[in-house]
Amino acid sequence: MKRLFVIATLVSAFAYSTDAQEAAMQEFGRADSLRGTLSEFRSNYDVQFYDLEVELDIPNKSLKGANTIVFKAEESITKMQVDLFENMNISKVTHGNATLPFTREYDAVFINLDKTIKRGVIDSIRIEYDGTPIEAIRPPWESGFVWAQDSLNNPWISVTSEGEGASLWWPNKDHLSDEPDNGVKVSITVPDSLKAISNGRLIGKEELDGGRAKYIWRNKAPINNYNVALYVGDYVTYKEYYNPRPQLTAAGSSNNNSRTLDMDFYVLRYNLDKAKQHFEFTEKMFMVFETFFGPYPFYEDGYAVVEAPYLGMEHQAAIAYGNNYQFGWNGELAIPYIEFDYLLVHETAHEWWGNNVSAADIADLWIHESFTTYADAAYVFSSFGLEGYKKYMDHYKTLVKNDKPIIGQYDVNDHKASLDAYYKGALMLGTISQLVESNRDWFGTLQKIQQEFAAPRTISTEELQAFMEQELRIELDKIFDQYLRTTEVPTLRVKLMKQGKDQYAVYRWENVVEGFDMPIKMKTGRYDDKWIYPTEKWKKAKISKSTDMNFFGIDDRSFYINLIMEE
Repeated sequence: MKRLFVIATLVSAFAYSTDAQEAAMQEFGRADSLRGTLSEFRSNYDVQFYDLEVELDIPNKSLKGANTIVFKAEESITKMQVDLFENMNISKVTHGNATLPFTREYDAVFINLDKTIKRGVIDSIRIEYDGTPIEAIRPPWESGFVWAQDSLNNPWISVTSEGEGASLWWPNKDHLSDEPDNGVKVSITVPDSLKAISNGRLIGKEELDGGRAKYIWRNKAPINNYNVALYVGDYVTYKEYYNPRPQLTAAGSSNNNSRTLDMDFYVLRYNLDKAKQHFEFTEKMFMVFETFFGPYPFYEDGYAVVEAPYLGMEHQAAIAYGNNYQFGWNGELAIPYIEFDYLLVHETAHEWWGNNVSAADIADLWIHESFTTYADAAYVFSSFGLEGYKKYMDHYKTLVKNDKPIIGQYDVNDHKASLDAYYKGALMLGTISQLVESNRDWFGTLQKIQQEFAAPRTISTEELQAFMEQELRIELDKIFDQYLRTTEVPTLRVKLMKQGKDQYAVYRWENVVEGFDMPIKMKTGRYDDKWIYPTEKWKKAKISKSTDMNFFGIDDRSFYINLIMEE
């Protein structure tokens, strides 16, 4: 996403403020370590399932609830850590009939069990809690609850928690490395004039006394805690169906997925007709992503779009949508003729990248954002052709800040990501794709990543690099170091020189990590090119006498580099 359309819109759409980025440079403290480290009292158990119950007190902007955490003991345990923001109250923790003592330190809650739970045993605890969760000042870029009203003054409520964590509103093991293997059940109690929506499928509705209703949702797939959703409003719904057509995937294999995906759209009552018309492109979007990345990961839970009181969020199987039924970002286009709903395409692509393939530490959140932003460009390629794709990637280049390395600090919940986790990371992936022999190999590898690292497994940068190197048969060590761990852009310096009757291109890499030797294409004609292999030392390539110098140059458009051409 680039600077051709109002940069303020784009920057706010997928970046934190400059103040937030500067704040991220501060030293991390004890609270950050408690939140970000997989300590002994976290690693000693593996979450299997969350059963979350929440009742909203809308006038007071508060809630009360309980969460039953089903877990498997990874070793014999007597103590465990869960997380809940310190402004939220815990009234009771129980294990069966026993009430458990606990202590709190910042947002960490240390629970002493009444007996030893032996390794391999599956057990559960229940946490009852209440309080006034923090409010989001600039959702979704800052986490918290959103207590809004629609244009008819009906309550319209949601929450976003990707950065700060889901523990801002419900108790859980708030670490990306542990997704509940068997998903979540979410029960939300609200006034019966409103509808409550969460992830997956609605499995029940109960009419309660006092003009209340409880909506019970079940998401069976593993899920990131921050993707557990809550939406409350005067919603109406309609349903569509996606039937995958047998087709040749980008990896060269046949897509014979015979499943039908039901797609539910929950929109404000007065936007129903507008939504039905606007979301007609959804089937095409799924065809594109399934072609490039393989089957939608969550057929069992379905796919839903829920109108939200903020721009959007990739809540699994319940995408938050607030783009006002417009193309671009709130109507602003990156390229004048490249018209599509950037928000819904981006958040839906997260179902593959971020929701199915998920980072184990938030420092590696680039895996979510870079691949998803690259997926946006892949959608552009499918809809607007190669030139449209190149223009879109050119646009990305104008948004790169190079303000700090893409990979953050580990074990401290370093969630103040640079904008570069989106655009620079996507440009790196586009660059790597040029080094691969064929699109079949490239997209085949992306599809294999979807299979190999599907949730509940989580992934690190090192694991991803090793897998890509194995599948693509290229070394990525220096490329990952350059683009992910530094703020420097590789610079290729090229000089033209003559020796006798012969002409040469002399070239070398500058501004690179030691040992950087990425090859690049040199154009030798309108449709001709050849690979050159620069290093940090000067090298030269003879220019054929038949070369039309009007077309001579370096293909810097397909690679994310700086180019200096000297005559």
